[in-house]
Amino acid sequence: MQVYLIVWSQGGKGKRIIVGTKRWLNAFWQNSVSLPETALNQSGQFAPNGGRVEHNRTAVEQAETEFREETGIPHPKPVKELYVEAYYTVCHMEVSEDELDQLLMEMNMNVAPDAQDPNRPAGATVEDWEFEKFEIVKLSDAQSKLGVQAPVPDTWTVDTLTFSRATIETAIQVLLQKNRYSQDIDWYADIATRLQSDLK
Repeated sequence: MQVYLIVWSQGGKGKRIIVGTKRWLNAFWQNSVSLPETALNQSGQFAPNGGRVEHNRTAVEQAETEFREETGIPHPKPVKELYVEAYYTVCHMEVSEDELDQLLMEMNMNVAPDAQDPNRPAGATVEDWEFEKFEIVKLSDAQSKLGVQAPVPDTWTVDTLTFSRATIETAIQVLLQKNRYSQDIDWYADIATRLQSDLK
């Protein structure tokens, strides 16, 4: 079972959510560098924070953990379960409009490359560096991001590191041999659709 966390606000700017862009490759897992770089589940795609629910944990507990590990920020407001599907649970955390803007700034500062080591995130509290950046999206535009396939770029540059399309595609194929569903993003499209009616 997977869990995904939707961080959102509503007010004068309308309903807005934070959406991340997954890194194409990563070498920073569980708070340490482990070279060579490997592909991620849903490499390079728009995605919410989330991950696999560990044994003896609730979806809400796991959503809180994933948010902290991937952004380096403790959840500032209560996380609640929104709905459950056969293979995943969607949780949500509603914050004020100003808090959403502040969170976005802090999240992007934390997941930027470290100035001294581009294989590490700038935020010392980030444990799993799965996201390249985050952005705020109007809820009505979520379907233009989540579930829309991003093609592998000719090159992907992170600070002083540059990776070719061939390198990325090879890493993705290695991961697909372990899990043939690792690059599927259909769930994200379903989430974007469901959020239109469920976030209230």
